[in-house]
Amino acid sequence: MVEPVVAVHAVAELLPAEAARFFTEWPPATGFRRKASEPLSGGPALPKNRHLPERSCVACGAKMPKAQLVRVVRASEGPITVDATGRAPGRGAYLCRTPDCWGRALGKGALERSFKRDLSTQDLEQVRTYYEANIAPQATAH
Repeated sequence: MVEPVVAVHAVAELLPAEAARFFTEWPPATGFRRKASEPLSGGPALPKNRHLPERSCVACGAKMPKAQLVRVVRASEGPITVDATGRAPGRGAYLCRTPDCWGRALGKGALERSFKRDLSTQDLEQVRTYYEANIAPQATAH
């Protein structure tokens, strides 16, 4: 047993001797420090997976990332409009960029079902104008 009053330099000499009983090499060859080339965590650095919100087309029901669909908005007070930014306030309905889906939405009432109300001809005309200016030319180019 070690006496309670021991000089500090004697304790410093004792620690490596005690550690040598547990380790075959002292100091250990593979220390607790990381090399500069090793990553900080336990594995390779992985890219972050960002969440992409998905929405369904009201005409065909296909699920796609929100950025690939066109949003049509019904504000609480006001007309139906096409929201190019995707952030306008109001109830939104999403449509694919295919002519078939726009035909179903305008002709067979998919937008009316989605908005749960009858749409006026003025509301539908604004949506049809957007379709003819932006979607129809892309469809004929393919």
